[in-house]
Amino acid sequence: KNIRNPPKMVEITMSAVVTLMRKKIKDWRQMQKLLGSNDFIRSILRFNTNKIKAKTCKKIIKKYISMEDFTFEKVNKASKVAGSLAIWVTAQVKFAHSKGTVLPKQKCVEKLISMDMETIQLMYTKEVSLIKSRINEMKKDIINEVNKIEELKKELKEKQKMVEELKGILN
Repeated sequence: KNIRNPPKMVEITMSAVVTLMRKKIKDWRQMQKLLGSNDFIRSILRFNTNKIKAKTCKKIIKKYISMEDFTFEKVNKASKVAGSLAIWVTAQVKFAHSKGTVLPKQKCVEKLISMDMETIQLMYTKEVSLIKSRINEMKKDIINEVNKIEELKKELKEKQKMVEELKGILN
């Protein structure tokens, strides 16, 4: 917070932090004020990962986390505090992102668990019936296509026979 011109990775890491926290910081002076404020550490410790929007996750992954140099080792060389914050940002985003994929699956499992076996059986019996119905339709379509092929073969043989007869007549 006392550096006039911070190392590039410190500035990038802090930019990721304020993006995650949805704070509007325009320059390094404002960043220094934020870092020096009494509630900065408290806001990091009390940060609610559940409020991270998917759009924010994507932005941080694309703009910061996907950077080759955005690693604990490289950021930590520039600043121990920034190194820890780089880990924090990455962990927050990964947790929020995984929550977005796990939560719907968890709800589905909970729904299935809350159902009685009869309801589950009925649900899957209907699904199996639909699949069987589609298979039967496909079988009928295949039989129709095979019949068409047989008709075409028969017609071809008749045409070949006619060609042979015409060859005999012409010779």
